[in-house]
Amino acid sequence: MKRLLMGMAALALLICLADGAWAFGRRGGRGGHGGCDGPVGYEHGCGSAPVASCGPSVSYQMVTQYQQVTRTICETVPVTQAVQVEEVVVTPVRTVENREEQYYEQKMETVRRQRTVYRCVLENQAQRYYELVPKTKMVEQTYQVCVPTQRTVRQTATVSVPYTRQETRQSVSTVCDTVPVTENRQVTSYSCQPVVRTVVVPTPSCDPCAPACATATQVCGYQMVPHTQTVAVTTLRSVPRQVVQNYTVNVCDYRTEQRNYDVTVVENVMQTKTQQVPVTTYEQVERTQNAHVATMKPVQENYEEVVCRLVPRTRRFQVEVITHKTETKRVTRNVTTYQTVTRNVVETVPVTVCVPVVSAPAPAPAVCLPPPCGY
Repeated sequence: MKRLLMGMAALALLICLADGAWAFGRRGGRGGHGGCDGPVGYEHGCGSAPVASCGPSVSYQMVTQYQQVTRTICETVPVTQAVQVEEVVVTPVRTVENREEQYYEQKMETVRRQRTVYRCVLENQAQRYYELVPKTKMVEQTYQVCVPTQRTVRQTATVSVPYTRQETRQSVSTVCDTVPVTENRQVTSYSCQPVVRTVVVPTPSCDPCAPACATATQVCGYQMVPHTQTVAVTTLRSVPRQVVQNYTVNVCDYRTEQRNYDVTVVENVMQTKTQQVPVTTYEQVERTQNAHVATMKPVQENYEEVVCRLVPRTRRFQVEVITHKTETKRVTRNVTTYQTVTRNVVETVPVTVCVPVVSAPAPAPAVCLPPPCGY
């Protein structure tokens, strides 16, 4: 299927290329540009020639169309058939048989035996041993002794002596001064003024069908009228300022002084002394003594041992034996096989085709100029 589509696409592409080459040769052979056909007898050269009009232009585009294609496919179809086959059937057969077996029984017996045993025996033997005997004697020895000696030495030392001195320092503090400030403010006051108003009072009529009469009366009253004016007001404002103050403080300081001291110095002097020191030495002396020595001697003794012996015995018993009988039978079985079957399928396949498209002619210019010289 893929090869068929590729072949059709290649054929359509060749047709488009052939049509395009033919159209280009047709237009180029007449000497026109952009689809303009010049008059017969005029070739490319210097000069100009009048042209009546330009013809329609033809272009090509690829269009996808759908075609029905018949192809053959292969399918695997199961096929079931009844087949005569031979089967081997094995049937178990049970029989009872008399058998005889030989076995061994354990029998315990007491056996008298003799063995050699080694026993420990103590014997008196004369043995030699060595003993270290201490001997002490006085020996004169010389040794060194450190003897301390004291003497007074005058030494000079530098010491720091504290003293108090006065020092003047400055401190900066912030002080707030109260300064009067005059400001203009808007003050609103109210005054009571007389006001005359006209009030219409209705007068009843004696005739119920006649309209009512009204009488205008002036009424005098009072009204609070606001007055706004600018007043100069003096207020107090705090203004901060920096003040520098001098004060005296006591400062503890140190000065160095040279002072003399009498110091007791201890010195060690090495002296040689002699003394008598007892020195103990040891000498090795050989001596003999009687000692009990343990020796191992062999002794023969009798003992009894229980021995397990195996005695053969015979017994009879019945055993159920299973044998198998083989029979061949012919039966009918369904056997399924698979076969390959071909069938035709109609499919709709997209095909790309090169189609010519004719566009409307453009309005003809006054003069269709030929290409420049040397084209």
